[in-house]
Amino acid sequence: MAENTSTPSQSTHDVANLNWCFDSGATHHMTADPTSLPHAQPYTGTDTIVVGNGNQLAITHIGHTQLTGLHKSLELNEVLCVPAIQKNLISIRRVCRDNDCFFELDANGFCVKDNKTGTVLLTGSSSNGLYHIQTASHIACQIAFYGERTTQDVWHARLGHPSHSVFSTLLNKYQLPLDGALLSNKHCHICPLGKSCRLPFEYRKFHAQSPLALLHLDLWGPAPVSSNFGYRYYLSIVDDNTRFTWLYPLAKKSDVLTTLIPFKKMVENWFSSKIQQLQIDGGGEFTSRLFMNFLSDHGISHQISCPYTPQQNGVVERKHRHIVAMGLCLLAQSRLPSSFWVEAFSTAVFLINRLPTPQRDNLSPYEKLLHRPPDYKFLKSFGCACFPHMVPYNKHKLSFKSIPCVFIGYDDHYKGYRCLDPFSGRIYISRNVTFDETSFPYKQPQNTSPLHSGGLNSIPHPDQATLTTQSDLGPSTYSPQIQIPDSLPNNTPQSPSPSTTSSSLPGSFSHNIAPPAISSLSDPCTLSPTSHSSSPSPKSMHPPCESASP
Repeated sequence: MAENTSTPSQSTHDVANLNWCFDSGATHHMTADPTSLPHAQPYTGTDTIVVGNGNQLAITHIGHTQLTGLHKSLELNEVLCVPAIQKNLISIRRVCRDNDCFFELDANGFCVKDNKTGTVLLTGSSSNGLYHIQTASHIACQIAFYGERTTQDVWHARLGHPSHSVFSTLLNKYQLPLDGALLSNKHCHICPLGKSCRLPFEYRKFHAQSPLALLHLDLWGPAPVSSNFGYRYYLSIVDDNTRFTWLYPLAKKSDVLTTLIPFKKMVENWFSSKIQQLQIDGGGEFTSRLFMNFLSDHGISHQISCPYTPQQNGVVERKHRHIVAMGLCLLAQSRLPSSFWVEAFSTAVFLINRLPTPQRDNLSPYEKLLHRPPDYKFLKSFGCACFPHMVPYNKHKLSFKSIPCVFIGYDDHYKGYRCLDPFSGRIYISRNVTFDETSFPYKQPQNTSPLHSGGLNSIPHPDQATLTTQSDLGPSTYSPQIQIPDSLPNNTPQSPSPSTTSSSLPGSFSHNIAPPAISSLSDPCTLSPTSHSSSPSPKSMHPPCESASP
């Protein structure tokens, strides 16, 4: 069946210590150890392997395996187990036939490339006249950043449960440190809970040629449950050119215009360009006299969808579906109460803006808008257990240096993580946070914790808690919208003030002033606050930041 130029040997072989060699003359793949074949079966045929000296070597098993390459695994089908063989041989012809690829060889080594795209799938070296490739455990991929390798499930959860095609594109493009090979048939039990849907609408063929040339607006709601800050709606704004999305939670529909006015000032200042056209539906919040006068005064044209024809504003309608699907996945993953839908949806928008978009050459909206790739190193699984650094707030030297909290997203004012203490009702915003992404406190209630009488895993419903905060910044405005910045600077800590102020907010919570947050943009570890308001404010809308990540 195939010729092997090596001398037969009856000694046992440890395949883990042998290299695979590519052989242009071999008709089949061959190995000496049946344990290297996950699905090996006893060989019942009568064929043998004829080697260079004329000897015939017996075949004991047949099976298949894979070689993990730089971007995908190469299938090795009908691998013959020949115990007497000294080299693990790979038939070049069979690899090319079964994997739609081709080889490039020279005196120093070889590479295997995809037939359609030319992408390099595998490389190896040449020595002693043979082309060697090491087993999968020795293949090293260049990655965009260094860090501990993380499992596919954790990356999938961190990124908000994207589709497999988007997830695969992200891993291959930015070489995220994945522990093991990417499995295309891996099932996620969370995804169906948030993504079950009807068939999609057809995509439009026309696209705006520059940012702000065309914006798609739509209002979602009312939510069946008010958020913790009394919101029942959210306004989504999608840029047609980049697909970048802004989300603004609203208490009532009439807040649309008061939200759009400062938004217009913000984005036009960012990009030194004017909003030219809006695509809206026929809802009263978009067709009121005040809204139309505002568009007319600023020279903004508009297109209104026909009644009961959401397809005419399909960009933002599909974006709603994407936001809600991912937001529900995050709520299902974390088991947080439904009143946290604003936090989940805002985090979903934050992640969606950083996921590759097939309609935009697989660039993320963030990269398309800002012309630089986003940073993924600081992402954490929504709703997981976290432990913010609390030393600046300790009353004495025997106080614990941290308390168990629940991660509820990324802050748009401060470059840090939002950490909910469900027992005190406080939301801490800090850069110095330790995460346990395998534990979701609201998901599996357990016994008591030494830090709280109820324990981190014996979580009270947030309606039973009162949000309290401390401030040393004076009054400002808090709104949970997610904006462009996603990173933190390296900074110097400052001491917080113990002053507290109380105010009443809509919803099921009785809030004090604002959650403790980073006391300034130059302070990554001191916790201090901003104040809350029930509607968005221009103060919350800041330009893109170029600083480092958390």
